[in-house]
Amino acid sequence: LNQAVVEMKSLLHHLLRRESRCSSSSSQGCQTCGRSLHERQNLEIELHQTLEQMERGKIGLKQAELEAKRKDEEIQRIKSKLSLLEARLTAAEEERLMLKKDVEESSLSKETLIKSAWTNRDAAVARKNVAEVDLARGRIEVMQVSSQLME
Repeated sequence: LNQAVVEMKSLLHHLLRRESRCSSSSSQGCQTCGRSLHERQNLEIELHQTLEQMERGKIGLKQAELEAKRKDEEIQRIKSKLSLLEARLTAAEEERLMLKKDVEESSLSKETLIKSAWTNRDAAVARKNVAEVDLARGRIEVMQVSSQLME
């Protein structure tokens, strides 16, 4: 589009220069090409309108690029939130399954052994959950840095 406008502009300027060389100061127009002063003015108006359209197109394109960049950043932010929530959900589901299994397998005669095992397991699950959340945050930061480098 830019190249077409530039070519049109150069052609019109060339024609206008040639016309101005061959036309006299009278309103009869150019004796070589036969163009009148009115035709010349129409060409100048068309050139001006084309240049205005090109500028409006450039402005619209820049606005669209900015909007697309803003939406990409929003998508990255939402992906980061989603990744963190998925990690938390997975950890909660694993903890729920472990608790359900422990309740099904427990018996009153082994109560002290089970309490000790639960305490140990709960501590391990808590450490694992914290590690998964930290890992998810680290992945999010890596994705954000990568996105910024791509820009």
